[in-house]
Amino acid sequence: MAKSGPEKVATLLLTLDRPTAAGLLRRLPNMERQSVTQALAGMTDVFIGRETQEQLLREFRDSLDRSEGACLGTQDVCNLLNEALGSEAVSFADRVGSQDRGERARAALARLDGRSLAFVLDGEHPQVVALILLEMGAEKAAAVLPMLPEALRQDLIERMVRMERPPEELVTEVLDAAAERSKSLEAVVPPAPEGERLKAVATILNRFNEEAQQSLLMNLEISDPEKAQKVKEQLFTFEDLLKLGPREVQRVLSGIDTKVLATALKGASPEATIFLLGNVSKRTQERVREERETMGAVRLSEVRQAQQEMATVARDLIQRGEIQFSAGGGDDLVT
Repeated sequence: MAKSGPEKVATLLLTLDRPTAAGLLRRLPNMERQSVTQALAGMTDVFIGRETQEQLLREFRDSLDRSEGACLGTQDVCNLLNEALGSEAVSFADRVGSQDRGERARAALARLDGRSLAFVLDGEHPQVVALILLEMGAEKAAAVLPMLPEALRQDLIERMVRMERPPEELVTEVLDAAAERSKSLEAVVPPAPEGERLKAVATILNRFNEEAQQSLLMNLEISDPEKAQKVKEQLFTFEDLLKLGPREVQRVLSGIDTKVLATALKGASPEATIFLLGNVSKRTQERVREERETMGAVRLSEVRQAQQEMATVARDLIQRGEIQFSAGGGDDLVT
């Protein structure tokens, strides 16, 4: 893109040493100096290659031969303006600094995904959130909005429709503050791998009685069927005792009171009853039968509680590594 006259002069000044450039800028007529100063104010990080230097600085050939190109940042522009214009340069320097700060803030926020930016904006006034979303563009705003509460989403849409853009200085302050908050994300502990999270959820669910556990799983299936299935695969239930090998199930039963076992068998299938009683001593079998005969009718909730207690004992042994269990059962069983 072809440069205008003031842009060429501004580029020329940036290739010179500061005292020379400042002296030239001071000697320009007022109108031309204003145009060149405005061109300088519009420059932030500037790279001036050798080809450009050769085109603009033929009369400064000696100086050019000692240079491989000039790379100047915002502070160079501000220093040049201050040295050349003194107090007149303050507003231009502020403008340059504000532009650069605003762009850095936009870039920092643009690197965040929708969920992370929503986290940064959490707790902010809706007017501030609406302004930032407008400044970040439609694509980023569309990624953030679904992460926010439904009531807030509606409020933000209405605010964005009505909002008039505030002064640039205020926009910069808002973006800069949000970018500063985003740095806290670096200190957040990375989330645990999915397998560890699902195992933790299964462990928590194993602490609930069967009714509460099934209710929680049912709701999880509605919201995320795939994750619900993976959690189920991590759970250990009373029926899973049948998937254990003789040595494992005997280890579990050795920590179970005969009354608990008798209660649990009240609601067990014939297959489970035969399997479990077949892995205890004859003396224990007799005590369990006596318990079952003397206790009479038992509430279903008590049966479920006893079965859950047995499952909990098994799960604790699995977690301590004293027995091993594969949720798949059958050929996947490790003994």
